[in-house]
Amino acid sequence: MDKIIDGNILARKHEDILKEKLNRIRENRNPTVVSFCNQDDPPSVKYTFMKLQQAQDLGIDFIAEEFSADTPREYLEKLVKKYAEDSEVDGILVQLPLPENLNPFKEDLLNLIPLKKDVDGLVVGSPYLPATVKAVISILNSLRHPEPAKGEARSFQERLVSGSQKEMPNQVRHDNWENQKIAVVGATGEIGKPLVKLLRSKGVNLVEISSSMGSIENDLKNADIIISAVGSENLIRAEMIKEGVILIDVGLGDFDPGCFKKASLYTPKIGGVGPMTVISLMENVTEAFFRKLKSS
Repeated sequence: MDKIIDGNILARKHEDILKEKLNRIRENRNPTVVSFCNQDDPPSVKYTFMKLQQAQDLGIDFIAEEFSADTPREYLEKLVKKYAEDSEVDGILVQLPLPENLNPFKEDLLNLIPLKKDVDGLVVGSPYLPATVKAVISILNSLRHPEPAKGEARSFQERLVSGSQKEMPNQVRHDNWENQKIAVVGATGEIGKPLVKLLRSKGVNLVEISSSMGSIENDLKNADIIISAVGSENLIRAEMIKEGVILIDVGLGDFDPGCFKKASLYTPKIGGVGPMTVISLMENVTEAFFRKLKSS
């Protein structure tokens, strides 16, 4: 038996709310975001295309700047500075990972982005949550929705979670996830580090697992919720987890399919965290736009 958390349904709900907010704009321009993408990295190209489509659906202007390992560092920095100084650009993001030869200058490049335009939340002191971290928290929060009244149509929560409705033994309660034991696998990575920081601030009973640790089974066995952001296919196997656990796959394939039979809820490899990450980024762009309006 399994229960799939449908990220597409949740993203559409967030999209509807965002469209309503954007429709109230009475300015002479749309929110604008610039995305720098490594054209030699297929996942980055795919993700950039997803962002472009979502931006177009919302009426957000999206500028894609491509670069490669052959792009001189100085040219890339000059381009980032150009958009940093452009008053009609609300957000700037640099799609990671960078090419190997440019990676040593990653921090220098990101620090060229003004905090008010750091919509990907990658710069220290940014007012925005990283989009993927925001997506994970939104998914967990979405499970709180109450059941519908008698005779009412299926609730958003019922549509969000597909699969068997039969209760599992030792099923984790969904309405109080902050009180559960949460394991983050890949806790020191690009996504894991800010996620761990946020969860700590909420006082969560947290288990931090580095992807470089030899054995992770003992740390996972008692976790009520496992969030994995490693990017290592089938890293976590069924025998490592308990019945009724909630699984959030940020690494796109970290969980062996056998895990899903034991889970009470899980995000699929495709259509889980991904759609929510894209809409979360657009929420940050919109917030940056409105912050600018208020300050002008």
